[in-house]
Amino acid sequence: MRPADLPAVELLSLAALGEEFAEPQAIYANRLELSPMGCISCIADGVLHGYSIAHPWLRGQPPALNQLLGRLPPQPDCWYLHDTAMQPDMRGRGLAGSMLIWQEAQARAHGLSVIALVAVGGAASFWQRHGFIASASTALAHKLSSYGNDAVYMEKLLTT
Repeated sequence: MRPADLPAVELLSLAALGEEFAEPQAIYANRLELSPMGCISCIADGVLHGYSIAHPWLRGQPPALNQLLGRLPPQPDCWYLHDTAMQPDMRGRGLAGSMLIWQEAQARAHGLSVIALVAVGGAASFWQRHGFIASASTALAHKLSSYGNDAVYMEKLLTT
């Protein structure tokens, strides 16, 4: 992902996730600055078809939506998948799976064996098909409040 991609990322986020979950361009710019290898754009013929944004983080502590991160934790224990979205006409073509393979490689490159995410908008079943398992706790319930009523914290353990 390049800074020039961010306006299209913001627009795709709004189209794919809706106003409830889409974040402003500044959030994506923040993640790109902190974790450039965790930010990928899938572009063909000058059109953004999908993107995925991730960064090192702490298990069970997802950042709130619309929250700028000052810095990454000095001792992360997971690769946090902040956001993945694609154009509706690209769904079902394996693009999300390809982006997940990239993110898994980045997690391993950072010495991390867990990918964490918060599934929103009914996406938990999609992530389950890709090996993620829901995890719940009282502490997580508070952390997930900014993500909506159906938010599910999920993790995937990576095999070596």
